[in-house]
Amino acid sequence: MIQDIELISFKLCPFVQRTVIIAKEKGIELKVTYIDLANKPDWFKALSPLGKVPVLRVGDQVIFESNVIMDYFDEVTPGFLRPSNSLTNAVNKSWMEFANGLVMDQFHYLLSSSEVELKQNRQKYRQGLERLSQSIDKQPYFNGDDFCLVDAAFTPLFERQRILTQISGENPMEGFSNILLWGETLMARPSVKASLVDDFENLFIGRFSSMGGLLFKGPQQ
Repeated sequence: MIQDIELISFKLCPFVQRTVIIAKEKGIELKVTYIDLANKPDWFKALSPLGKVPVLRVGDQVIFESNVIMDYFDEVTPGFLRPSNSLTNAVNKSWMEFANGLVMDQFHYLLSSSEVELKQNRQKYRQGLERLSQSIDKQPYFNGDDFCLVDAAFTPLFERQRILTQISGENPMEGFSNILLWGETLMARPSVKASLVDDFENLFIGRFSSMGGLLFKGPQQ
Protein backbone atom coordinates (compact mmCIF):
# COMPACT_ATOMS: atom_id res chain seq x y z
CA MET A 1 0.00 0.00 0.00
CA ILE A 2 1.19 3.52 -0.77
CA GLN A 3 2.54 5.32 2.29
CA ASP A 4 2.74 9.03 3.11
CA ILE A 5 0.42 10.36 0.41
CA GLU A 6 -1.56 13.59 0.32
CA LEU A 7 -4.03 14.79 -2.30
CA ILE A 8 -4.24 18.55 -2.71
CA SER A 9 -7.81 19.25 -3.71
CA PHE A 10 -10.60 21.72 -4.37
CA LYS A 11 -14.00 20.50 -3.23
CA LEU A 12 -15.81 21.07 -6.54
CA CYS A 13 -13.08 20.11 -9.01
CA PRO A 14 -14.15 17.39 -11.49
CA PHE A 15 -10.53 16.45 -12.12
CA VAL A 16 -10.02 15.83 -8.41
CA GLN A 17 -13.19 13.73 -8.28
CA ARG A 18 -11.93 11.27 -10.89
CA THR A 19 -8.73 10.65 -8.90
CA VAL A 20 -10.76 10.07 -5.72
CA ILE A 21 -12.95 7.56 -7.57
CA ILE A 22 -9.89 5.50 -8.49
CA ALA A 23 -8.48 5.76 -4.98
CA LYS A 24 -11.80 4.38 -3.66
CA GLU A 25 -11.82 1.62 -6.27
CA LYS A 26 -8.27 0.58 -5.34
CA GLY A 27 -8.73 0.85 -1.56
CA ILE A 28 -6.25 3.69 -1.17
CA GLU A 29 -6.60 5.80 1.97
CA LEU A 30 -6.01 9.42 1.05
CA LYS A 31 -5.13 12.35 3.24
CA VAL A 32 -6.93 15.22 1.51
CA THR A 33 -6.00 18.89 1.88
CA TYR A 34 -8.48 21.37 0.43
CA ILE A 35 -7.50 24.76 -0.92
CA ASP A 36 -9.44 27.67 -2.38
CA LEU A 37 -8.48 28.07 -6.03
CA ALA A 38 -9.49 31.72 -5.89
CA ASN A 39 -6.92 32.29 -3.15
CA LYS A 40 -4.13 29.79 -3.70
CA PRO A 41 -1.67 29.58 -0.80
CA ASP A 42 1.97 30.26 -1.57
CA TRP A 43 3.00 26.73 -0.58
CA PHE A 44 0.64 25.37 -3.24
CA LYS A 45 1.99 27.69 -5.92
CA ALA A 46 5.47 26.42 -5.13
CA LEU A 47 4.27 22.81 -5.22
CA SER A 48 2.17 22.80 -8.40
CA PRO A 49 4.02 23.53 -11.66
CA LEU A 50 0.71 24.25 -13.45
CA GLY A 51 -1.05 25.93 -10.53
CA LYS A 52 -3.92 23.43 -10.79
CA VAL A 53 -5.46 20.65 -8.72
CA PRO A 54 -5.25 17.78 -8.22
CA VAL A 55 -1.72 17.46 -6.98
CA LEU A 56 -0.56 14.27 -5.28
CA ARG A 57 2.28 14.46 -2.83
CA VAL A 58 4.03 11.10 -2.31
CA GLY A 59 6.74 11.57 0.28
CA ASP A 60 8.89 14.36 -1.15
CA GLN A 61 7.75 13.75 -4.75
CA VAL A 62 4.90 15.54 -6.53
CA ILE A 63 2.60 14.13 -9.21
CA PHE A 64 0.19 16.37 -11.11
CA GLU A 65 -2.53 15.98 -13.76
CA SER A 66 -5.49 13.75 -12.90
CA ASN A 67 -4.97 11.13 -15.61
CA VAL A 68 -1.38 10.64 -14.46
CA ILE A 69 -2.45 10.32 -10.82
CA MET A 70 -5.11 7.77 -11.73
CA ASP A 71 -2.57 5.77 -13.70
CA TYR A 72 -0.16 5.87 -10.75
CA PHE A 73 -2.82 4.60 -8.35
CA ASP A 74 -3.54 1.76 -10.76
CA GLU A 75 0.13 0.87 -11.18
CA VAL A 76 1.01 0.59 -7.49
CA THR A 77 -2.00 -1.43 -6.28
CA PRO A 78 -3.14 -4.98 -7.04
CA GLY A 79 -5.34 -5.54 -10.08
CA PHE A 80 -5.61 -3.24 -13.06
CA LEU A 81 -8.37 -0.83 -14.05
CA ARG A 82 -7.11 -0.64 -17.61
CA PRO A 83 -7.32 -2.99 -20.57
CA SER A 84 -4.64 -5.66 -20.83
CA ASN A 85 -4.48 -5.18 -24.60
CA SER A 86 -1.91 -2.47 -25.40
CA LEU A 87 -3.84 -1.03 -28.34
CA THR A 88 -7.13 -0.90 -26.42
CA ASN A 89 -5.31 0.73 -23.52
CA ALA A 90 -3.85 3.37 -25.84
CA VAL A 91 -7.30 4.03 -27.31
CA ASN A 92 -8.65 4.44 -23.77
CA LYS A 93 -5.91 6.94 -22.94
CA SER A 94 -6.80 8.91 -26.04
CA TRP A 95 -10.41 9.11 -24.89
CA MET A 96 -9.28 10.16 -21.43
CA GLU A 97 -7.66 13.15 -23.10
CA PHE A 98 -10.92 13.78 -24.94
CA ALA A 99 -12.70 13.67 -21.56
CA ASN A 100 -10.54 16.57 -20.36
CA GLY A 101 -11.86 18.74 -23.15
CA LEU A 102 -15.46 17.65 -22.65
CA VAL A 103 -15.29 18.48 -18.94
CA MET A 104 -14.12 21.97 -19.88
CA ASP A 105 -16.90 22.27 -22.50
CA GLN A 106 -19.41 21.51 -19.74
CA PHE A 107 -17.71 24.05 -17.47
CA HIS A 108 -18.03 26.82 -20.07
CA TYR A 109 -21.64 25.80 -20.68
CA LEU A 110 -22.57 26.05 -17.00
CA LEU A 111 -20.87 29.44 -16.71
CA SER A 112 -22.61 30.97 -19.75
CA SER A 113 -23.80 34.42 -18.72
CA SER A 114 -25.90 35.43 -21.75
CA GLU A 115 -28.31 33.75 -24.17
CA VAL A 116 -25.83 34.09 -27.03
CA GLU A 117 -23.01 32.61 -24.98
CA LEU A 118 -25.26 29.82 -23.70
CA LYS A 119 -26.30 28.87 -27.23
CA GLN A 120 -22.69 28.76 -28.44
CA ASN A 121 -21.42 26.81 -25.44
CA ARG A 122 -24.35 24.39 -25.50
CA GLN A 123 -23.66 23.65 -29.16
CA LYS A 124 -19.95 23.00 -28.53
CA TYR A 125 -20.78 20.78 -25.54
CA ARG A 126 -23.31 18.80 -27.59
CA GLN A 127 -20.83 18.37 -30.43
CA GLY A 128 -18.43 16.74 -27.98
CA LEU A 129 -21.21 14.57 -26.58
CA GLU A 130 -22.20 13.51 -30.09
CA ARG A 131 -18.64 12.48 -30.89
CA LEU A 132 -18.47 10.53 -27.64
CA SER A 133 -21.83 8.86 -28.29
CA GLN A 134 -20.62 7.64 -31.67
CA SER A 135 -17.74 5.84 -29.94
CA ILE A 136 -19.70 4.11 -27.18
CA ASP A 137 -20.74 0.78 -28.62
CA LYS A 138 -20.44 -1.41 -25.51
CA GLN A 139 -22.33 -1.75 -22.23
CA PRO A 140 -22.41 -1.24 -19.34
CA TYR A 141 -19.00 0.48 -19.39
CA PHE A 142 -16.79 2.05 -22.03
CA ASN A 143 -14.99 -1.24 -22.73
CA GLY A 144 -17.86 -3.56 -21.90
CA ASP A 145 -18.16 -5.49 -18.64
CA ASP A 146 -15.25 -3.96 -16.74
CA PHE A 147 -15.06 -0.54 -15.10
CA CYS A 148 -11.81 1.10 -16.21
CA LEU A 149 -9.84 4.31 -15.79
CA VAL A 150 -11.51 5.76 -18.87
CA ASP A 151 -14.90 5.44 -17.17
CA ALA A 152 -13.67 7.43 -14.19
CA ALA A 153 -12.36 10.14 -16.52
CA PHE A 154 -15.88 10.88 -17.78
CA THR A 155 -17.81 10.29 -14.55
CA PRO A 156 -17.69 13.87 -13.15
CA LEU A 157 -19.82 15.06 -16.08
CA PHE A 158 -22.91 13.26 -14.85
CA GLU A 159 -23.50 14.62 -11.33
CA ARG A 160 -22.87 18.17 -12.51
CA GLN A 161 -25.28 17.70 -15.41
CA ARG A 162 -27.89 16.23 -13.06
CA ILE A 163 -27.76 19.37 -10.92
CA LEU A 164 -27.83 21.69 -13.94
CA THR A 165 -30.83 19.86 -15.38
CA GLN A 166 -32.63 20.00 -12.04
CA ILE A 167 -32.21 23.79 -11.95
CA SER A 168 -32.51 24.79 -15.60
CA GLY A 169 -34.76 22.07 -17.01
CA GLU A 170 -32.42 21.35 -19.91
CA ASN A 171 -29.95 18.57 -20.55
CA PRO A 172 -27.64 18.57 -23.59
CA MET A 173 -27.13 14.83 -23.01
CA GLU A 174 -30.73 14.18 -24.08
CA GLY A 175 -30.85 12.30 -27.36
CA PHE A 176 -27.71 10.33 -26.55
CA SER A 177 -29.31 7.31 -24.90
CA ASN A 178 -26.07 5.36 -24.64
CA ILE A 179 -24.41 8.21 -22.73
CA LEU A 180 -27.39 8.54 -20.38
CA LEU A 181 -27.42 4.80 -19.68
CA TRP A 182 -23.66 4.79 -19.12
CA GLY A 183 -24.05 7.70 -16.70
CA GLU A 184 -26.71 5.90 -14.69
CA THR A 185 -24.42 2.89 -14.35
CA LEU A 186 -21.48 5.02 -13.28
CA MET A 187 -23.47 7.07 -10.77
CA ALA A 188 -24.63 3.88 -9.04
CA ARG A 189 -21.09 2.75 -8.18
CA PRO A 190 -20.21 3.11 -4.47
CA SER A 191 -16.84 4.66 -5.35
CA VAL A 192 -18.59 7.41 -7.31
CA LYS A 193 -21.10 8.12 -4.57
CA ALA A 194 -18.24 8.36 -2.07
CA SER A 195 -16.10 10.61 -4.27
CA LEU A 196 -18.12 13.78 -3.69
CA VAL A 197 -17.71 15.93 -0.60
CA ASP A 198 -20.60 16.33 1.82
CA ASP A 199 -23.14 18.90 0.66
CA PHE A 200 -21.64 18.91 -2.84
CA GLU A 201 -24.87 20.03 -4.52
CA ASN A 202 -25.33 23.11 -2.34
CA LEU A 203 -21.67 24.04 -2.63
CA PHE A 204 -21.81 23.63 -6.40
CA ILE A 205 -24.97 25.72 -6.78
CA GLY A 206 -23.70 28.40 -4.41
CA ARG A 207 -20.36 28.85 -6.11
CA PHE A 208 -21.47 28.86 -9.72
CA SER A 209 -24.68 30.83 -9.25
CA SER A 210 -22.55 33.54 -7.63
CA MET A 211 -20.42 33.59 -10.80
CA GLY A 212 -23.42 34.62 -12.91
CA GLY A 213 -24.25 31.44 -14.81
CA LEU A 214 -27.55 31.86 -16.65
CA LEU A 215 -28.50 28.22 -16.08
CA PHE A 216 -28.63 28.80 -12.34
CA LYS A 217 -31.46 31.34 -12.73
CA GLY A 218 -34.07 28.68 -13.47
CA PRO A 219 -35.70 27.02 -16.49
CA GLN A 220 -34.49 28.29 -19.85
CA GLN A 221 -36.91 29.33 -22.57
